[in-house]
Amino acid sequence: MAPNGNAAQPGSMVPGGFTPGSPTMPPFNTIVNQEKYPFSMALAIIQNTNAGIQYVTDITSLAISWGSMRPALNYMPWDDFQAYARSYNYIVSSYPLVWATDGDGVNANVWLWPVPSQALEMEWQCRCTPAALVTDSDYDAIPHPFQNAVKYYAAYLSYLGTQRPQQAEVMFQIWQSTLGRSRGATEHGRVVDWYNASSY
Repeated sequence: MAPNGNAAQPGSMVPGGFTPGSPTMPPFNTIVNQEKYPFSMALAIIQNTNAGIQYVTDITSLAISWGSMRPALNYMPWDDFQAYARSYNYIVSSYPLVWATDGDGVNANVWLWPVPSQALEMEWQCRCTPAALVTDSDYDAIPHPFQNAVKYYAAYLSYLGTQRPQQAEVMFQIWQSTLGRSRGATEHGRVVDWYNASSY
């Protein structure tokens, strides 16, 4: 979802993003000498600007302001990040160049290297899960075309609950097929390095 709220198409959320003419949001900044940031740090800002969001479950892109520019940082898988960037025994601080994630789901963290030497504005492109729909007036944050798959998973659970495994299996296969088509139409990958042909 774009940072201008739930009038935009649900999908990716960008805490720290700014849209000209939109209300100002609380700062979403690095913390001096802090390398680790929980996904939950972005959640309050996302929930403040986008209805129907319960959790941040993944980060797909990260940019940090360096003053006159805001480059997209290079991504490193956690094992590489741990082995190469964090192998220094003393704090290397400057403008962050590389990021990684560790942990699972909502309990995961973003790691930055070098460690920020000052408070710098951040933008994270987040993948989020929607809040449960309790009443008919609750905002449904599941984006199209993924809404199409919900009914098949509900039928799968219903058939399982009434001990009809064959019918449940059919609904489960339709659910997977529907999600597969939706994912193929909306998948976004990670770019290791936006600016050089070589990888880290």
